[in-house]
Amino acid sequence: MKKIVLIDASQRERANSEIIVKRIAARLSDVELHVLHMKKQNCQYCTGCGICQKSEALICSRKDDITKLLPHIDTCDSILIASPVYDHQMSSLAKLFIERFYAFYNSKAENNSSVTTRKKRAAFVMCCWTGNKEIYKKYAEWTLEGFWQIDATETKVEIFNGINEREEILSRPDYLTKIQEIADWLKA
Repeated sequence: MKKIVLIDASQRERANSEIIVKRIAARLSDVELHVLHMKKQNCQYCTGCGICQKSEALICSRKDDITKLLPHIDTCDSILIASPVYDHQMSSLAKLFIERFYAFYNSKAENNSSVTTRKKRAAFVMCCWTGNKEIYKKYAEWTLEGFWQIDATETKVEIFNGINEREEILSRPDYLTKIQEIADWLKA
């Protein structure tokens, strides 16, 4: 059975990022699914304390919901982060989440990653009102390059632009189709 982790990294209620995560979760059947809505959870930033680097075990000094999710990230087959674009970048919640991948860094391990399940699929989806979609796409692709820490070898980026209001993505059939395609890709 596939194991998939979905992250909603929006601060807003009824946000387009939240809708994306919920629709993907609804489409995924026969998988072990772990969903984190960061705005509703206790999510703390990495302090760089290095405790995770001093142990063979997967540990973190932070006692929060991301630490509880680390074992699922370790063994997942696919992961998706959905984030709004804020000032031409991902949300601070998305950045906070990604920085916690440090717990998987191991300079002595294959590909410098201590993950148990290798060759993961990783998708990064961003929603924005306006702006240069190609620049956002390059930024998201560049961000996914850092997912080597969890041994993500296949990546996918989707930028949903031109959606200004909460839940507006629901009025875009073309975007809803792409969301279904992303869900199918994560599960494949």
